[in-house]
Amino acid sequence: MKKMPVVLGALLMAVAVQAGAQPPLPQGLFACHVLTADGRDGLVFVQADSLERAAVVAVGSAAFSTGSQRAATATVIECVPRREATFESDAANAMLEGLVL
Repeated sequence: MKKMPVVLGALLMAVAVQAGAQPPLPQGLFACHVLTADGRDGLVFVQADSLERAAVVAVGSAAFSTGSQRAATATVIECVPRREATFESDAANAMLEGLVL
């Protein structure tokens, strides 16, 4: 009978540790070509599970814009997997090539 509180305590501890565990980070890395709140082209880099989710995460994020300035993202134009990172826009590709990451 004396072992019952010890076993119950250990079980509760295990449940508490699991409840506090953080979910794993998304595995996908994406680069998004965006328009900032002041109308400039920008780039945002995000972790997400899909292109669609990357676009959602990018909205409102701080984007790298021309002149290495940061500005809030207003609209997402296109997201691509980071390894491929070739946008339809030549301007976005030039901006990406000019960034030092």
